[in-house]
Amino acid sequence: MTLQDGGWRRAWEGAGRRLRTNSVGWGRALADLILPPMAHDSREATAAAGLTPDAWSRIRFLEAPVCDGCGAAFDYDGGAFAESRCAACIAQPYAFERARAACLYDEASRGLILRYKHGDQQQFAPLFARWIGRASA
Repeated sequence: MTLQDGGWRRAWEGAGRRLRTNSVGWGRALADLILPPMAHDSREATAAAGLTPDAWSRIRFLEAPVCDGCGAAFDYDGGAFAESRCAACIAQPYAFERARAACLYDEASRGLILRYKHGDQQQFAPLFARWIGRASA
């Protein structure tokens, strides 16, 4: 390798990229050591921002079959010949085409949803986005 063929330059640029990548990882690890990620539902430190195992087990996710109009869960699976909408959506359609809920709105999820909706706590956005992405897939 000579200076004229640029071999040294490519080697130094590659080393610089690896150093930047490693320093970002070390920086995150140091930040997590100083300010550990907290659970969204309590003041408990967790490995990553999210819910504690107890809160996670209480969240009831809506699985298929669900109404294609309002997102409400059907009591039973009607198979291939079932309606995709519930009786209420067929009788009086909404102004929008589709809706989908990720989880049942109950005591376990109510506090999280209200803190996001009315408390302007934006740290819940990535969590809810993953839930909706899973539900709409």
